[in-house]
Amino acid sequence: MTKAKADGQDPLLALLDWRNTPTEGLGTSPVQRLMGRRTRTFLPTHETLLRQPSHQETATKLAERKKRQAQQYNKKFRPLEALKCGQAIRMRLPGREEWSLGTCMKALGNRSYEVEVCGRRYRRNRRQLRLTPETAPPMSLVELTPPESTLKPAPNLTEPGPPPPEFHGETKTERMPPENEMGTELEPQRMETRRSERRRRPPLWHQDYHMN
Repeated sequence: MTKAKADGQDPLLALLDWRNTPTEGLGTSPVQRLMGRRTRTFLPTHETLLRQPSHQETATKLAERKKRQAQQYNKKFRPLEALKCGQAIRMRLPGREEWSLGTCMKALGNRSYEVEVCGRRYRRNRRQLRLTPETAPPMSLVELTPPESTLKPAPNLTEPGPPPPEFHGETKTERMPPENEMGTELEPQRMETRRSERRRRPPLWHQDYHMN
């Protein structure tokens, strides 16, 4: 289509020719597999080729092609060895190219493992981990429970407290107006608004004119 645009031709005609071109290994074109027959183009085509043929062989050839591709893909396939707790491994950290040394912590099932690398824990698939004969780094120990000395017994809320004191007679409280230390009533302070001032200096060219 890029070449058709460069030559000033209709790109849809180039797409039509590509759809009628047979695929390598199958013997049929994309439009034949979609519509069951060839479509008309500007190239001269015999009438017998425009009729709908039998496509039973196409499905067989397509299955054989997929089978050959699977054999080539699984040519070097082998089951990976299961990891054990405390075993040394190598793993790529996010954003890095080198393989960092770490320790396998535990297996999580379905070829998934929890590993510790550079003080942090990750969950990775077996394909993302590599065995190494190196010595595994020491695992970090985290205290999940505080020591007994820091534990304090909770207060017993069911014990009854002392009864409140009893008062006889009536008591009256009077509210006094707020006064300062001198005994005079407080007066609200008045806030004076100030305006910022600056010295005005007229331009020198005003001296040549009489300004009212």
